[in-house]
Amino acid sequence: MNRLDEEVLAVGKWNGINITAADLNSIVKNFRALKDVLDVPLKLGHSGDKDVREGQPALGWVKDLRVKGEKLVAELTDIPNILFEAMQKRLYTQKSVELLMNVEHKGKPYDIVMTGLAILGSEIPAVN
Repeated sequence: MNRLDEEVLAVGKWNGINITAADLNSIVKNFRALKDVLDVPLKLGHSGDKDVREGQPALGWVKDLRVKGEKLVAELTDIPNILFEAMQKRLYTQKSVELLMNVEHKGKPYDIVMTGLAILGSEIPAVN
């Protein structure tokens, strides 16, 4: 089973949204709280991208999250060998988190929830 730890988000202002250290901690807390009902996939590009079609397989999973300094680190697992090797060769160096704000599940509110992690090749992510 191929596994990687990757920095995926940092404190800063991204797409007009301020991400704080408290936000990073909240993302981790909410990820762990929803782990039994929400699998967070690793995928090529974002779902809304023109070149990406619906129904594509997950290319791995976010197994866990942690905060390291001012960065969010994702533990990625079950990465297919071909993609794992491409990432090791730095063909996919960019990652882009997919977040939903103000989510409610079973009547409980969650301020920020990670729903996916897109890996990008030559594209520049909104969050660098």
